[in-house]
Amino acid sequence: TAFRKVGIVPVNRNVIMPEMMAPSKDTSYRVFTPVIPSTPVQIVSDLLTDAIQPQIACSHKTQVSHDKFPHQGIDISPVKGQTAKAKAKEPQVKTDYELKLEETLEIERARLLKAKGQAMQLQAAVVLQQVYCGRLQGQLQVKEKKKNKNDGGKLDKNLPFLLTSDAFLEHVQQKEENTEATRKAREQRKDRKLDYDKEMVEWEKAEAERKLRNGERDKELKTAKEVWQREKKDVKAKGGKIKDWKETHPEPKQSDPEFKHEPTIKKPKRCTKKAEDSGEQSGEEFDLDVSSEEEE
Repeated sequence: TAFRKVGIVPVNRNVIMPEMMAPSKDTSYRVFTPVIPSTPVQIVSDLLTDAIQPQIACSHKTQVSHDKFPHQGIDISPVKGQTAKAKAKEPQVKTDYELKLEETLEIERARLLKAKGQAMQLQAAVVLQQVYCGRLQGQLQVKEKKKNKNDGGKLDKNLPFLLTSDAFLEHVQQKEENTEATRKAREQRKDRKLDYDKEMVEWEKAEAERKLRNGERDKELKTAKEVWQREKKDVKAKGGKIKDWKETHPEPKQSDPEFKHEPTIKKPKRCTKKAEDSGEQSGEEFDLDVSSEEEE
């Protein structure tokens, strides 16, 4: 549960019951800046931080048993129950008014005890949050330090001074080849970008001219349809057969070769297939360091 998170279990389990402990999920992934704690809470937080300090510095290879937790004595002031003593010293209730006062007093005492338990829960939550935030801050600092570390990717502290291993030399050669291929691919993409900008200017110009020509063909089609309609009316006015006349004078259509729109010019692509394939083989996928965990 919550105290198992930090590896410390209080001595007196009757003081802090399981239902009074902070839920473990609040100390596992919810991290926020707590309010300024009181002095007893700060003292307990410092004690817990000092107690778990050796566990943070231990090696990753050390196996820790989660079945048995180390016990450490912590002085916690018990809940002072004076109800029994007060009842022993109280005089015998005689009047109804005194009975009502006694009932009101018991209700108020129960409310105060409940408030005290809630305060202890909040104090325990603040202590656990401080301990967890301290551990999380240390882990983040170590992670950032490893991330910013850059030793060239060729040497490892566990390697000998004279590096003559065939596997290591092949690893170095492969890394250099991959780095050179990445550099060439980057230059190709850069040159391709310049060519792409020029091709886009030419494409936009050709596309605008194509749209103008298609617009002229639409106007010609409209004019041809108007002429065809006038000729049709003339034939009809003279008493000719429209059906026979349509066979020799078909109606102009958009699909006719002289009125058909020019197809859209293919838009140039930003990167060629070869450049994309080269870009996928990035040098970031290769790790020269023998201990790849430090680079990650």
